[in-house]
Amino acid sequence: LKVTLLNNLAWAFRNNKIDTALILSRDALSLSEKINWKIGIGDSYHQLGLFNFLKDDFAASLVFNYKAIDIWNKLLQNENDNKRIIKKKSTSMTLMGSVYSSRGDYYKALTQYSESIKLDSSINNTEGILRNLGNMGITYVYLGKYESAINIFFSVLKIAEEKKDYDRMAMQ
Repeated sequence: LKVTLLNNLAWAFRNNKIDTALILSRDALSLSEKINWKIGIGDSYHQLGLFNFLKDDFAASLVFNYKAIDIWNKLLQNENDNKRIIKKKSTSMTLMGSVYSSRGDYYKALTQYSESIKLDSSINNTEGILRNLGNMGITYVYLGKYESAINIFFSVLKIAEEKKDYDRMAMQ
């Protein structure tokens, strides 16, 4: 419970006190490792990856995200709640795609988003699918592949309309 509280508190500080968020997530990681709670370790690594991304420390972000994905992969071999772990893995992979995109490595970003879509599809996570398709569309814009971007944005719009996801429809 304390690990979850530390990570939730870190999340609350992510936008205005990022250094505090990093300290809290490191504390959550340390405690998770001490009690050998793998989900807490993975969540802490993921948050450390996100917070370093927000600080534009892309190298550190990738390191923490690779560690999170390693934890998710191990848990997928042993855990009964695979849907939850797959969603966590997909979220970490999406973040890695954002890191690669921010570094200008657009093709690696597209690979990450595509892999995340496969994971999200396997658990019917429409929100994750739409998020990653949107990210892919933006990445295609960065690459100057406007026709591909438009096709993806129309795909997002079609799925959002089917799901009556009006917020997503407005974003597209």
